[in-house]
Amino acid sequence: MMNGKSLLGLILSMLAFTSCERDLFDLEKYRETVAAAFPVMNVDPDHTWTTIGTASVELGVNMGTGEAYDVRIYDENPIGNPESLTLLAQGTVNDGEVLSTVLSYPLDKNYVFVALFDKDRYMSVYPFGIVDGKIEGVVSLEATEESRRMAPQRQVAHSFNFPDAPNASLFATSIPSGAKTVDRYYETQSGNYSVRTSDTQINVWNGNCNLYFGAGSYNVKLTGVNNNTNIYLLSGAVVTMDVNMKYGNVNVYVAQGATLTSSINTNVHIYNKGTMNVSVLTLYSSYNPWWNDPNASDGTLYNEGTVRVSGTINVNSHSQLVNAGTITAAAINVAETGQILNKGTMTVSGHLGVENTESLFINEGTCTAGTVGVAGSADLYNDGNMTVTGETTVSSNQATWHNDGTYTTQKFTYTAGSTDVINNCKMIVTDRFYIGLGDTDKNSFQLNGGASVVTKDFEFSGPGFIKMGSGSLFQVTGKAYMAITKDVYGIYGPSKGSYAVFQAKEITRRSDINPRQGFVANYFNRVYVATDKHFNFGYSDKSDAQIANGEIGNQPYYRLDSKSGAKMSSYNGADVKIEAGECSPGYGGQPQAEEPQAGPLGLRYCFEDNFPQLGDYDFNDAVLTVTPTVNGKNVTLKVTLDAVGATKQLAAAIRIVGLKDSDIKSCTRTGNLDDNYPNTSRVIINGMGENGLVSNSAKNNTTDVVIGLFNNAHWSIGRTIANIGSVQNWFYNTVNPTSGYAGKKNGVAPAEVTFTFELNSAEAAAHFSEKDLDVFILEPYNSAYWEVHTVPFKTDEVMKDYATNRKKELYGDNFPWAICVPGNFKYPYEWTTIGNDKSGEIVGAYRTPGHSFAEWAHDQKSATDWYKYPTTEDVYQGQ
Repeated sequence: MMNGKSLLGLILSMLAFTSCERDLFDLEKYRETVAAAFPVMNVDPDHTWTTIGTASVELGVNMGTGEAYDVRIYDENPIGNPESLTLLAQGTVNDGEVLSTVLSYPLDKNYVFVALFDKDRYMSVYPFGIVDGKIEGVVSLEATEESRRMAPQRQVAHSFNFPDAPNASLFATSIPSGAKTVDRYYETQSGNYSVRTSDTQINVWNGNCNLYFGAGSYNVKLTGVNNNTNIYLLSGAVVTMDVNMKYGNVNVYVAQGATLTSSINTNVHIYNKGTMNVSVLTLYSSYNPWWNDPNASDGTLYNEGTVRVSGTINVNSHSQLVNAGTITAAAINVAETGQILNKGTMTVSGHLGVENTESLFINEGTCTAGTVGVAGSADLYNDGNMTVTGETTVSSNQATWHNDGTYTTQKFTYTAGSTDVINNCKMIVTDRFYIGLGDTDKNSFQLNGGASVVTKDFEFSGPGFIKMGSGSLFQVTGKAYMAITKDVYGIYGPSKGSYAVFQAKEITRRSDINPRQGFVANYFNRVYVATDKHFNFGYSDKSDAQIANGEIGNQPYYRLDSKSGAKMSSYNGADVKIEAGECSPGYGGQPQAEEPQAGPLGLRYCFEDNFPQLGDYDFNDAVLTVTPTVNGKNVTLKVTLDAVGATKQLAAAIRIVGLKDSDIKSCTRTGNLDDNYPNTSRVIINGMGENGLVSNSAKNNTTDVVIGLFNNAHWSIGRTIANIGSVQNWFYNTVNPTSGYAGKKNGVAPAEVTFTFELNSAEAAAHFSEKDLDVFILEPYNSAYWEVHTVPFKTDEVMKDYATNRKKELYGDNFPWAICVPGNFKYPYEWTTIGNDKSGEIVGAYRTPGHSFAEWAHDQKSATDWYKYPTTEDVYQGQ
């Protein structure tokens, strides 16, 4: 039985025996044979068989500085990806002008990163999408209408009515002469009374009296205390008092040097300059609207001394506590319409709750609490120094939390959202700052001009806003976890003025966020995102059905809105100076000490050497890596011959499509490809000059520039002569070392050549991209030399018109004899197919499910990153 290879050889031999009357070549049988031999069934009929694309670049720079910028375009973020970074293009552009160029890029990515370096070598970075083969946009400081709407403004200072400190004359220093003596059990009338007995019960039914406690110790029970009663503790008085005063205008004055021990559950007014030891302190109002008692009053404590509360301080409705001294308590609860003003030192070992309708807490002194809660329509203002050893929780869309001093807390949790949660000065979170707001454009956390937040970790969950004013700093010393997941929401800098800085050592996705979710983080306006590592850029790939169900698809993983002024830099690399002071630790960005290290994108061309006959589809018969570097009108083209897996003589050349001889000002060639080529070998490419360019007189099938690479691949890489005097045709860098095959040489250094061009225009230099690089080999076939090209140029004959018309027929079913992949591609070992699905399962060197060659062959839009997933034991590891 005649096998497929033999049948193909018979069919192709008919190409040499045709006449004008009869063509014996069976094209249909040829196509059937090639399709049957190709390792993948049901190949995409529109496949282009390339993993590299070309994009035009129109990048405007409008920074308002008038400077020139060094522009570098990378395949990934140069911040956080130093080991895998590839430089795709570079150039220089003046402020207010546009950089126009062309670049090659891996097709499995649809974005690039643009880095601008100013005259001082400060670097700013911006992601740009590749849309329809174009990279277009503007890096500018133009504020959009949306950015102006979002700009935060410093709030008007708060103003509330608290009682003034009592005049010193209100505290008694002596007992008035003629005061009546109270002894044991007594019921007072109007007038002055001196308490003389240490164990006394006093009924103050009628009010309008004054009780005096002189120096000494007292154990007193007061009952029925009524309107217009004043109680005085003179210096040296130590009073244990059971106070049960329900209503009335009653005042208690504790002088300096006096001590009051009590359980207070009253609406009286207490003014303390001495010491109070209280188990429970409850201030409340006796006013009841249905009762309408004219004698009703609000509870008040004004402390200028020391108050120790072993239990809870409850400041109930309409009651007030003012501290200008020292207060310690187990807990504080500010009830509906209750108010506290701390101007001294307040220590709460447990919870400080400001969580009711119109409850108010103002700290103008020093306050320490175990935990703090702000909810309802409550207001908390810190104008002094406030420290929370546990968690601060703000959990209402009507609450107010303002910091105009220094606020330190272990954790800060802000949920529900409000328009009035504002940091005007310094905020320190020693553990984790969490913000998770509602889906409305009114909810935000604001840092106004010059303010700062310093937190260990940060989590932004769900839609919401962080609005940063001019010169403000949000510093995350650990990780920032992002999960905004909706457009427009995110972190906003000011629309004008100095830049704000959002600084985080690492910015990552929250662990429960779909890795394909769009808008996980968004940055707008004049804000520098200063970080040493940001989670990867890309675009969501949700299906139409998922999008119809409300899921976000085809959107960037994060938005850095460069048009409104947003920039990205390294953690200490933002071009911003924020002075250290009362409200900020400061920030002083430094230029890049070292620029990102990135080599240009190499294009690896892998050939089968037997077109139009069947191949073994290991794509290693000739492996060349072509690396163009374009900078303005100057081009460096480096070519390495990495492997030869053929036994016949192969030559190679590059046609630069669209480039003419007249475009070249100069060209030099350095390297060892074909160096000292033996005279005994056949010269396939005639007319190569010293610079490698093939002279016009030697070309007869193209007007484009052709670069001759070599006439003999085996000589170029191996430099070995066989016993018979000819070049030794071993396999170089292709054979599995465990195979035992004798005719191999592994670990051979690639042969290398570099062409340096000076062109007449930058437009001419744009031809050195994948789109216009026609890299091909020449192989002996049918008494001539046929060319093997990648699919975009598959039917071309550049050097000689041997079979152009027939090639169009032979390539008619879109099977490749050459592929172009990124330069770090690991080609298969000799006789190992690149990918095969004929057995019903995917095998071969590239067979990882979801990332296999066969899946890509079926549909060129699937598994586009297949070349990144080799099976280690099936690919050559030498380079």
